Amino acid sequence: FFFQKGINMKGASFAFWICLIVIINQCAAWTDDHTYITDEEDLSYVTYGSMLKLRHVSTEYRLHSHEVSYGSGSKQQSVTAVAQGDDLNSFWVLKSPHGIDLPQGTPLKHGDKFRLQHIRTGRNLHSHNFPAPLSSGFEVSCFGENGNGDESDNWVLDIPSKEGYWRRGQSVRIKHDVQGYYLASHDVSFGRPIAGQHEVKGVTKKRDYQCLWKTEEGIYYERIIDEEQDE
Repeated sequence: FFFQKGINMKGASFAFWICLIVIINQCAAWTDDHTYITDEEDLSYVTYGSMLKLRHVSTEYRLHSHEVSYGSGSKQQSVTAVAQGDDLNSFWVLKSPHGIDLPQGTPLKHGDKFRLQHIRTGRNLHSHNFPAPLSSGFEVSCFGENGNGDESDNWVLDIPSKEGYWRRGQSVRIKHDVQGYYLASHDVSFGRPIAGQHEVKGVTKKRDYQCLWKTEEGIYYERIIDEEQDE
């Protein structure tokens, strides 16, 4: 992993992001983030503007999307989870919530809202009242164009301890701001054309085996924070 300070994430081109992803793929060896060690305390935080992967704790699959639409429900871009650690379609940018512009490098704390923009397609992680495609629950999709969407792209950080800031490698829950259910996955798999990929959905009960996620590979902005608010 590495940190590159001073990059304007909002103005970064698609080609720029792909170059960064390729560098990570070649240099980071896809080491799990829970083994991450640094002398830089400020690099241990999850911050707005960072590019990252999220791993489902129970299945160890990574949150993923691609140019494949659901065949039913919303028929929007599908969201799944995959086993491969080197799949470029599993990168997301952690952005400010819809309609708000927070400084890059601001660390997230329990209860903060955010969006996740899929790097390869530019669409935001999204949910609504459509049923999940394979089991009970609600559909999770990618929506919008070039990062422009709506309030249903907003998610809320739920730290199990209900306090402190989001640390890299820490297990957290991710709650949909509008619908109030939790981002979840399990070992139920799709068939063709995305055979073997796990279903990702929204659930109303925050069971740990379905709802815990942690950060993985990525490029993380060094935190900026007022000393008075530091933990």
